[in-house]
Amino acid sequence: MEVWYDIGIASLATIICIVGVIGSFLPVIPGPPISFGGMWFLQLQDTGPFTTNRLISWFVIVAFITVLD
Repeated sequence: MEVWYDIGIASLATIICIVGVIGSFLPVIPGPPISFGGMWFLQLQDTGPFTTNRLISWFVIVAFITVLD
């Protein structure tokens, strides 16, 4: 059961990240925040791939880029 959960989360996160990359080129969709949401979905796995410091660092970068945009 846990394997299917991880596969589902990874698939959803991949789709969200792809939408975020597309949003980086389309002005209608906010790309960086959506891609950051995909990173958060990956953290929901049993073994999260990112540390807390890395997520906070990316949050600051994404917030800065979003404000500049």
